Amino acid sequence: MADVSTVPWNASRTFWHVRSYLFFLGVIAMNYTWMRPSPVDLIFLSALGVCVVINQPIRTHFVAFFAIIVAWVFSYMNASLPYAGDSNVQHELLAKTFVALLAILSAYIASTWRQADFAAFFKVYMISTTIAATIGIVAFAIGHPSLTWDGRAMAFIDDPNMFASFLIPGVLAAIFLVKHRRISWIVGMACALVIAVGVMVAFSRIASAALIFVVVGYLGFLNRHKLPVFIPKLIIVTLLAVFALAVALSLSEEFATKFFERLTFVKAYDSGREGRFGRYLLVLPMILQDPVGVGVLQLERIFPEPIHNIFLSAFVNYGWLGGISWLFLFFGSLVAGLRGYIRTGSDVPITVMFGVIGIVLCASLHEAEHWRHLWLFLGLAWGFSATSFGCLHKAPDTGYVPSVGA
Repeated sequence: MADVSTVPWNASRTFWHVRSYLFFLGVIAMNYTWMRPSPVDLIFLSALGVCVVINQPIRTHFVAFFAIIVAWVFSYMNASLPYAGDSNVQHELLAKTFVALLAILSAYIASTWRQADFAAFFKVYMISTTIAATIGIVAFAIGHPSLTWDGRAMAFIDDPNMFASFLIPGVLAAIFLVKHRRISWIVGMACALVIAVGVMVAFSRIASAALIFVVVGYLGFLNRHKLPVFIPKLIIVTLLAVFALAVALSLSEEFATKFFERLTFVKAYDSGREGRFGRYLLVLPMILQDPVGVGVLQLERIFPEPIHNIFLSAFVNYGWLGGISWLFLFFGSLVAGLRGYIRTGSDVPITVMFGVIGIVLCASLHEAEHWRHLWLFLGLAWGFSATSFGCLHKAPDTGYVPSVGA
């Protein structure tokens, strides 16, 4: 755990430690989302409460992020005001506010972190996703009705798509920890394999594609200076993965059935005038005609299902302000990742950036505004501070704020 005796501002050592432990405990507790509010919400709110008694610098990028989050919150509150008496709407607004507060907490804490602290977070996230994936794999294997949906693993998380998207950054975390020798190669690759299998048994088409995209992209970035060596290794790993998939298909009839059932770009609920893709076209005129937005849960009164696309959902449900706020949040996180890498030379902000990309790819085909891990990673991306982090070429990787397991 990093030494806090050198913290250049007044802060209680105890409060620093309490906040860190609560935050990491919340990351572990993200495995369970069945309750509303969930225990994870109370843990993160407790960590946010501890922030009040900790004196730390406020970074400019955190102020910008906070302002955008306030605009996002105002957009869905304002659009939903006519339906505020509906208990379901109240519940949904509360859930969205919880994740907005998580984003603020994540950005605020990350603005004080150095490499050791981010490494600690990646370790905790890898552990959390390995636990979730293990539960999901076992649930799928035994066909547990409460931990699966339509034969797809979801563990103690709301649905298979949310479950699969939650797992994706865990693979990136394992790769990061192995590269920086924070864990052994065997442990890291074993966890990455378990997490990847967890994504497979969730049978989320977009999550599987997103996992492949971000892992290949991330490994390509890490090996960008030795591509002639990396590409043959990638081909070999791909062939081994195909072989392992063939073995799994031959050994498990249930897995094979569900795999080929999901192996299509367009399902019945995707096509048609009011199918998933048809709804995308239908809401475009609604966005242009209604700058305020229809409000939360109101689109379901018009269509059989929500819009299932976070970019369109932000505009049609929460108005132009909500849509523009979301675009700033997402693309700003990408800019923050690249800027953080340029300023520090560390692959930490790139790892977080690929985590955001993986989750948002899944959110592009699902109703994802309430996904805690989405807002957790957006906060980490925006909160990354080169000033606190220090330049790796000039400063030792010692850290000066408390972290767990670093």
